[in-house]
Amino acid sequence: MRFNKLIPLIIVLCLLAVSATFGQENDGNTVPGIAVSQIDTSQLLTRQTVHLFISVLDAAGIPVNQLGSKDFQISESADESTWISVPVTNFSAHASDEGITYFLLIDNSGSMYETIDGQSTDRKQDMRMTQAQEALKIFLRSMNDTRDKVQLAAFNSFFNILSENQSNPQELVRAVDRITQPEKGSGEGWTELYYAVNSAIRLLADVPGRKTIVVLSDGENYPYLQGSGKPHPEFGEREYTADFTAAELEKAGISLFSIRFGQDIEENLTWLSDQSGGRVFDTLKQDELANIYLDIRNQILREYKISYRATMTPSEKRTVRISYKGDAGTFSTERSYFAGTLIGMPAPVHPVLLLLPFLLAIAGLIVLSRLGFTNKQKSANLEVLEGSRFSKTIAISQNKTVIGSADSDDITLVDAQSARPSHATIIYDPDDNSYSVESEDPVKVNNQKTTKRKLDPGDVINVGGSMVVFDTPEQEAPPSYDAPELSDEPPVSLDVPESFEQDEIPEPENLDFEDPDFETPDLEESDIDTPDMDMPDFDEPSFDGSDFDEPDFDEPDLEEADTKPAGGDFDLPDFDDPDFDDK
Repeated sequence: MRFNKLIPLIIVLCLLAVSATFGQENDGNTVPGIAVSQIDTSQLLTRQTVHLFISVLDAAGIPVNQLGSKDFQISESADESTWISVPVTNFSAHASDEGITYFLLIDNSGSMYETIDGQSTDRKQDMRMTQAQEALKIFLRSMNDTRDKVQLAAFNSFFNILSENQSNPQELVRAVDRITQPEKGSGEGWTELYYAVNSAIRLLADVPGRKTIVVLSDGENYPYLQGSGKPHPEFGEREYTADFTAAELEKAGISLFSIRFGQDIEENLTWLSDQSGGRVFDTLKQDELANIYLDIRNQILREYKISYRATMTPSEKRTVRISYKGDAGTFSTERSYFAGTLIGMPAPVHPVLLLLPFLLAIAGLIVLSRLGFTNKQKSANLEVLEGSRFSKTIAISQNKTVIGSADSDDITLVDAQSARPSHATIIYDPDDNSYSVESEDPVKVNNQKTTKRKLDPGDVINVGGSMVVFDTPEQEAPPSYDAPELSDEPPVSLDVPESFEQDEIPEPENLDFEDPDFETPDLEESDIDTPDMDMPDFDEPSFDGSDFDEPDFDEPDLEEADTKPAGGDFDLPDFDDPDFDDK
């Protein structure tokens, strides 16, 4: 009986325990088993392919290694009710091989210059900002892969870029040291947290590959409009909310990792990070802060990349479900991406849009004409595309031409934010008179990634976002002709009497010998008696000896007496008259 009375109490206690378990804040130590940290749809239109970056963690939040494609099942839905299994086309256990781009955001509001428990202090080493800066430096110095890049920005009422996207740890550390405390009364002391995250999303829009945002803040989102009661100097009364930020993260397909370093935390960062495939970490200890940055990097480095063939179901938005069966059970997660009307989305066509293909064709012809595929240069050259025009044409005058962002490079790309020193090299091979491009990291040639490729005229090389067109001199075509050129000497004219019939002349043989190997003696008509035969009365043509072929006969041995002027009496050797051409 007493036991029956205890049953309601036991049920209540169990419900409270379950509620407390599921209501715990995610401190980075207990994490669901699987998450889609990024959806890359850059090849959805061209190859109908979607790339997923997958993070698999155990109960302690440690990445799970040595999984294969058979450990995952992927399905896709256009309405989240009907699911279609999709085939995996590519699987990589080393997603980080292509490089990672980190966008690091650090809160620079007034409260970051207080102690961890919110007290004012003049001791720099006790300020939250100093501790956060030291943790950032540890993270930056740990980066040893030049394929990884970092962009750094601080935020308060405004968004301030401290460093462009780069992989130089020393320069990034110096950028961290450039963070300064906002002056009181300057209007910079508010916390535009979601404005900063949205600014980072926009700056990462054109960055290829794996990319993520890591934000550190000590408090809640406290906009300028709310704190000062005045419109923001840059964007007026516009408000950046958590819901708006979640939608932008979903459109971009990237993840958000959040570090809450204080007591007044922003609650929405928990679901915002989880929904985007990231994580949220809470800490009040300086020594834990550096480890959190390193844990984030370690998790991303050990992600899996899975590529699959997207469905053709008409829908502006697709949802991907990925399942993983581990030792502790089966885990699954879902994440959506926007397909737009790229694949089969029916829509009424406005008559004006029917002109679109024609207009695109004209635009394409204009672009091709601007590219100038017929090279008028006298040597191989590179044309650097800046905006909509070629900013400069540079002749290749050496065996190796280095392209990059450094002043010491042969060609310095000033406006290419993703370019690095010695980014790519154009190499000349004298053996086959060819050129090739080589790079340590993959570059795109005609939109195809490569580290070494022989170049053809008109190839377009993407070097850190700048387009460089390779071209070689125009080859001169051989002259066209219908017949070989004839000698300028006039033909020999023959005076033939009208009574002479054409068929009485024997047809000459078509012998094609050149330069007879004997010297023709200088003979006059009176020197040789001709046989008795009926000959027409016409003037004999003159010959120089080069217009007829050598006759096949033995030359008689003649003495000086045998070749006396007319009146000499000698027998003419028996030989055939030589054949000669009409000349």
